[in-house]
Amino acid sequence: MTSPDPAARMDETLLVLFDGHALFHRAFHAIRTDLSVSQTGEQTAAVYGFAASIIKTVAQYRPVHAAVAFDLPTPTFRHRSYAEYKAQRPPMPDVMRDQFGRIREVVEKLGLPIFELEGFEADDVLGCMAARATEHGLRTIIVTGDTDTMQLVTPSVSVLLQRGGQAESLFDVAAVRERYGLEPDQIAHLKAIQGDTSDNIPGVTGVGAKTATTVLQRFGTVAGVYDHLEEVTPDRVREQLRTGKGLARLGLDLTTIVTDLSLPLDFEDLRWTDRFDRGEIVSLFRELEFTSLIGRLPPFLQPPSPTSQPARSTIGPTSEDRLDTARRTEIDITVIGSHEQLASALKAASEAAAVAVTTPVATSARLVDAEPVGVALSWENGKAIYVPLHHQAQLLPDSDGSGGTLTPDAAYAVLTPFLASNSRATIVHLARESLTPVGNMGCDLAGHLWDTSVAAHLLGKPNVALIPLVMSELGEELPTTTQLLGSGRKAEPFESLPAAEAARYSGRVAAYLLEMYQGFAPELEAQGQTGLFTDLEMALTPVLARMERNGILVDVGFLQEMGRTLHAQMDEMEHEIYERVTDNGGPS
Repeated sequence: MTSPDPAARMDETLLVLFDGHALFHRAFHAIRTDLSVSQTGEQTAAVYGFAASIIKTVAQYRPVHAAVAFDLPTPTFRHRSYAEYKAQRPPMPDVMRDQFGRIREVVEKLGLPIFELEGFEADDVLGCMAARATEHGLRTIIVTGDTDTMQLVTPSVSVLLQRGGQAESLFDVAAVRERYGLEPDQIAHLKAIQGDTSDNIPGVTGVGAKTATTVLQRFGTVAGVYDHLEEVTPDRVREQLRTGKGLARLGLDLTTIVTDLSLPLDFEDLRWTDRFDRGEIVSLFRELEFTSLIGRLPPFLQPPSPTSQPARSTIGPTSEDRLDTARRTEIDITVIGSHEQLASALKAASEAAAVAVTTPVATSARLVDAEPVGVALSWENGKAIYVPLHHQAQLLPDSDGSGGTLTPDAAYAVLTPFLASNSRATIVHLARESLTPVGNMGCDLAGHLWDTSVAAHLLGKPNVALIPLVMSELGEELPTTTQLLGSGRKAEPFESLPAAEAARYSGRVAAYLLEMYQGFAPELEAQGQTGLFTDLEMALTPVLARMERNGILVDVGFLQEMGRTLHAQMDEMEHEIYERVTDNGGPS
């Protein structure tokens, strides 16, 4: 299961332009959840929504060229032409204004160049850039929540409209015609006549969208309407247009996007992926506690993942077993390929005071029936081993299991006594999900269980799930299940991964668990929670796991008899209550 080269899927012919303020406002009003940084209380809901929108769009369209345009706080030529332009809009709320600095920081960390121009709005900047892109031979998608940009649509320019609470829609020329009944270059004329309450543009009094559309379908433009004003019917509309002529022409000046700006523009500078620094955006997302967004960064923005390298065609004790992973501190992972190799590794591990164990996605959807696809172990920082057990890509083993590929039975024979030893701490994550598959191997994890998820909970960590915990504690990334195996009908079971690829993932997990144990154990001790963790939480975990695995024996006959007894007692109590009420003069 080797991933294709993600760079090959990038679109060299596409420029994606983001309307920064429009998307910021959309995010602020669309996300009602109170989202803040747990340590500081900094409000981040709008920042999260904005960043999620950007990431979703670049993941979907894969543009090589992209940029963001922002409005400046200073007046534009429209304000100078009409003092009431946007005057009805309330000031930006403090909670929103406080997040704008973070919005710009997200854009910068993603490597997206920012464009803004004194005296003009972001729409004008977007229009100018789109026009230049067409001359440069590029297609453009403008991402916005502002329908004014529909006038910019051409055969080479589309608008991706994102409105709060609504599904996004991509408008090309045909889509604009279908929605408005007009050509894209008539949209400014439509708004000039009908007005635009969002921008406080009055329009012609008494003329709404339907009438404005009708006269424009016949006469084309504002100028065309007034050149043929005497042909307009009915009389009432003709007189309304006559009275509102000045407002219509003012509206056209205000609604028309200016595209011939003096804007320095080098399309080589718009190759945003050349500017992208994954470490910087990951660091910012960690600070803002946007852990889920890290997993959404598209593949072409990620370093080599555990499944992005070509799979080896054999599994054996060769030099190729050393697998490096993409990490600041590399983890040396060995794929175990023979009985002798496993025995030697476990002999070294037997001297350790703690061993981290992870068993990747089991071979059955029912945990009670599952066996591990493989077992990863780590007992020394920066090192791990992986024992493949049930991979579809494994080669057929030698009959005696003593050389070549290791058989599951031969692996069980060595692993079972090692995992059952009480001589060391056995570190796992979500122990109850690990105990049952290992138990189905014929082995109980009888060592001193040490569950990193339980420790994280007792220490008050905000999220004890593995991926966000690894990110928050170690600053390391693990792929999500979707990234690793796909989603929906295309999702693959873990056993479909070649053992070498599974090792890259599982070995990292085991190594990270060991590191977290080394950090969490002293924290528990310092907070006086070691006794609670060891004597209650960890002592109870195997009991609960056995109950889930074995079930509970129920005496059905006894329960049925108990039910009959209880019903009889209830009937007797009801009869007694009724008698007491009637004896005291109540209803008879």
